[in-house]
Amino acid sequence: MIRVLVCLLALMLSQTDKPKTYFVNDTSDIRSLVETQDINYTESFDDTINADRGFYKPTFYRFKTYGNVAPQINDPLVHLRLDLSLFTAEQNNGEEILLTENMLYCLDGMLSYIESQNHCAIVRFAYDPWFNGTEVSEPSLEMILKHQEQIGTILSKHKNAIVCVETGLLGKWGELHGTEMCNGENLVAVVDKWLDVLPESITVSVRTPGHYSFWKNIDRENISEDVTEPDERAYRIGIYNDGYLGSATDLGTYANREEEIKWISVQTKHSLFGGELLKISDLNDGQTYSSFIEDEAFLTHTSYLNVEYHDAAINELKNEIYNSIERLYRGQTGFTYIKNRLGYRFVLKSIRMSREVPLNDNILLQARIDNVGFGNIVKPKKLFLVLEGTDNNIVYTFPITDHIEKDNEYVINADPTKWDSATRTYLRVFMRLPSNTVPGEYKAYLKIAYSDKDVDAGYYDYPVQFANDDEDMWNAGLGANYIGRLRVIESRK
Repeated sequence: MIRVLVCLLALMLSQTDKPKTYFVNDTSDIRSLVETQDINYTESFDDTINADRGFYKPTFYRFKTYGNVAPQINDPLVHLRLDLSLFTAEQNNGEEILLTENMLYCLDGMLSYIESQNHCAIVRFAYDPWFNGTEVSEPSLEMILKHQEQIGTILSKHKNAIVCVETGLLGKWGELHGTEMCNGENLVAVVDKWLDVLPESITVSVRTPGHYSFWKNIDRENISEDVTEPDERAYRIGIYNDGYLGSATDLGTYANREEEIKWISVQTKHSLFGGELLKISDLNDGQTYSSFIEDEAFLTHTSYLNVEYHDAAINELKNEIYNSIERLYRGQTGFTYIKNRLGYRFVLKSIRMSREVPLNDNILLQARIDNVGFGNIVKPKKLFLVLEGTDNNIVYTFPITDHIEKDNEYVINADPTKWDSATRTYLRVFMRLPSNTVPGEYKAYLKIAYSDKDVDAGYYDYPVQFANDDEDMWNAGLGANYIGRLRVIESRK
């Protein structure tokens, strides 16, 4: 049944509409919309380096009390595994200590460099020396909570660069098992503290659905009945699965796989799911590794995986040829397919818009956008329309998502966080041009970016690139996707 549903979704997304000119009837105007013909509406095989998704590389750093030097990390997506063991009583003559100013300065510098490159980090802290799974000894819960408060101040400064914070802090590898501190009371306190000290845009992940159930005090056996709302703290909780497909239970991740994945399939539409991929040994006859992952990942909305672990799993993906439900990818490697499907991936399949708009009048556009990825945009982002003058240096950028209906203006489906995985979205915009627009020829773009930065920041506000096979579509300077040309003329009399 699962595979049939995935097939139907893929078939739905593979359909295309024939280019045509047609009419939209609005209360104030009837105007022809023309499809942009100079865009390739086919998906590219290239990886689009967008925020909060993809294969990551792990980076370990052991913080010292003094003498820390922030490393310059150049991977687009990094999993920071940050060792705090030198701040425990075992390392300080029986006295546990607060994080030092030098340590926090180093963490700040590390994240500042990542942010300056427009790169992202998944973050996990642990009191596990070198993250080697031995001799783990955490400080008291009181000190752990103080450390979280200190760390939260730094992470909040770089909230756009943080994909998510994995709960960590307790147990071997920060995976919430293997030490006496890994009990329910401590779990609840640590998760609550992360939610308190981090901004709402940063989600917090626990290791298993069981940890979530205990934290929320719900029945794990019926976890699928738990549907969270945006105003709940639980809405921000995701899962990091470091036993991904490693066994029937994902190495203890699941107690009832079907029930818990049913819950995950809803919860991770707005929180993160990812981890480390393990080698599968019980594939069905004729089944490829990538097709096995494909079935799972569309359900769990998998956004990130470790590219370096497990070697056998990654190598098998790189060596196999994809031959599953998405025809476009047949003949590509399984690795290419999975890499391109991690997290969200938007393909513009059609754009129709006004070609001529009078001053102080409304621009009309309609777009079909397919999210062919396993996951969704989780962090708040907004949609903007950008007009770039072709005969002057004028650039106008104004928000679509925040648009308030008035004077016969409207927008439909303009929130990119609602462009769900394996779903086709029709964006409709009927909105007045900025009052300071001057007549002239313009290139029009759609820009998806964080909303708390200057919308003219271009590349350095984590914009989202569409995955079309069109090298001229992406304008890195504007951080925006080309959708067509537009002429602004003097107002009609």
